[in-house]
Amino acid sequence: MKTYFPLKSFWLTLIPALGLASVMVAQTETLTSASAANYRPIVAPNSIVTAWGTSLASTTAAANVTDPGPNAGLPTSLGNVRLAVTGSSQIAVPATLYLVSPGQINYVLPATAALGADTVAVFSNGTTLHGPVLVSNISPAIFTVDGSGAGMPAGQVLRVNAEGQSTANSLTSTTNTDISPGNSPGDQVYLVLYGTGFRNHSLNPVIATAGGIAVPVPYAGAQNEFPGLDQINLGPLPPTLAGIGTVNLTMAVDGVPANTVQITFR
Repeated sequence: MKTYFPLKSFWLTLIPALGLASVMVAQTETLTSASAANYRPIVAPNSIVTAWGTSLASTTAAANVTDPGPNAGLPTSLGNVRLAVTGSSQIAVPATLYLVSPGQINYVLPATAALGADTVAVFSNGTTLHGPVLVSNISPAIFTVDGSGAGMPAGQVLRVNAEGQSTANSLTSTTNTDISPGNSPGDQVYLVLYGTGFRNHSLNPVIATAGGIAVPVPYAGAQNEFPGLDQINLGPLPPTLAGIGTVNLTMAVDGVPANTVQITFR
């Protein structure tokens, strides 16, 4: 099951994470890179990454992602800033850019990035800044509504009735997820969540729990509308979650845990 709804309007819920981040990581280098979703230091090829530094750009500029699609792409130069990643082959591979600003750059790690300790270089106004980036095949991360990497996940509640008709509502900071059958006992409810860093997982099952209760994962992979964005579908949600209240939602991909998020069931 790879059901998803077009994200042109839903993209607004990801702006806190893909705009100027509300969370900063400790900087030990001139340039520090981490996952744009949970700010952990290990990232994956073809995932969305945030880099922090100083004097990275002379202005703030964002790529136009209001008209996504299979042929849409991000630029490799934005606001006179370029970024490249170099691995063990010593070949510098350009990265595509979501946003550049004096203190932060959001970019998509190239799909061909070498696993291990790579180097990120930012070329801006005649200067070059370098920093390390740790690359693993997978580094699962879930975006959250407030961009902090904790709390309500960014996504949608999808309800499918017995006739196969579906309706979706975006999760917000005040959302309560209703998994009651509603007007039809054949209703099924799913969560469609958005993250990054797990599209390269093996054929082993992706494991998810809500309040310690196992939840099926019919799909976990690329979202295919926005570069670097991944999607995980959870459900149908088990009836035992009804009325359980606010619980932790966990996901592990090839044994690697994503950031824990919270959701409220009524």
